[in-house]
Amino acid sequence: MSLGARRVVSVAAALDVSLLVDEGGSVLSWGACHAPLGYEVAAAQCTPRHVRFGAARDAVVVAVAVAAANGHCLAVARDGRLFAWGSNARGQLGVPPTACPASVTPCAVYLNFTSGASGAVHIASAAAGPAHCAAVCTEGRVWSWGLDNPLPRRVRIVARPLPLHSHARPHGAARPHGAARPHPVEVVCGKSHSAALTADGSVFVWEEEAPREPRSPLLASHAAVELPLPAMRVARLAAAHDSASRMHAVTTDGRVVCWERPGATAPWRAGPRQSVGQAALRQAAAVAPAEHHCAALVALHRPQLPSWTELCTACPPAAEARRSGAGAGAGAGAGAEAGAETG
Repeated sequence: MSLGARRVVSVAAALDVSLLVDEGGSVLSWGACHAPLGYEVAAAQCTPRHVRFGAARDAVVVAVAVAAANGHCLAVARDGRLFAWGSNARGQLGVPPTACPASVTPCAVYLNFTSGASGAVHIASAAAGPAHCAAVCTEGRVWSWGLDNPLPRRVRIVARPLPLHSHARPHGAARPHGAARPHPVEVVCGKSHSAALTADGSVFVWEEEAPREPRSPLLASHAAVELPLPAMRVARLAAAHDSASRMHAVTTDGRVVCWERPGATAPWRAGPRQSVGQAALRQAAAVAPAEHHCAALVALHRPQLPSWTELCTACPPAAEARRSGAGAGAGAGAGAEAGAETG
């Protein structure tokens, strides 16, 4: 089918699959026949096709966002439900692989049984990594699962005792006693790590895969630590699926910055940096990193100029000039028409 005049509100893409959510909340996908499309096909699906969400109650799903990886995909519904489909070889769907090796069609992911809270969990954001997923609810609780840990587990967002925003608190001053805990609003997934962005522009990162060799205790699985942000706040966060040593962000003042570490088992460096190309960006709105390159969406600022009516009201000579110009233009147009008739 063709999108026609449909407006798209969310997009996601991986190696062999592309997803979108239109303004009506429908999820459409296209890609290779072996990709996690959300339905069965015998050959490659070259045009967008609706993804159905099962029968009965789950059939009416109004989606607001999608996430894609090479083997599995996610969809967040407006009512806070989370759906996953594709490979479950390492627990990406939130259930043990022995119970469900894979799911062609979307199935619900349940998180509240590990939260210790009553009632349903309303998911606000979700992300898909190569073999794991992460999600955050509207209350700021974070879960992740996959990479041989199929059951969703809570991520402990631990704040450091010393300030990391030099402009927010005096240098060297501790966090005020009784201050509110960080409130995550967005999550992203890298190759073997995940990160959360909080409402105040802070960034927390944690490792997903159990280490095969000793590493810093600050990088223990599912214990997030705050990354240093000297004199800046983050507005958008992004991580490449094929990189375990880099993570990008867009700051509130439009800069693109990057955290790095020497390897997947090493701690992150003290602060983010700007590369030569990124240093020229001052009005970035979003960033999309890959293994060897990075793309940024730049918002071009165009000041709103006053209309002719506003200009003439504020400056009477301009009104006279406008009328004179209009009269001259009309005379020239009449002369041109006369010349055409004569010819």
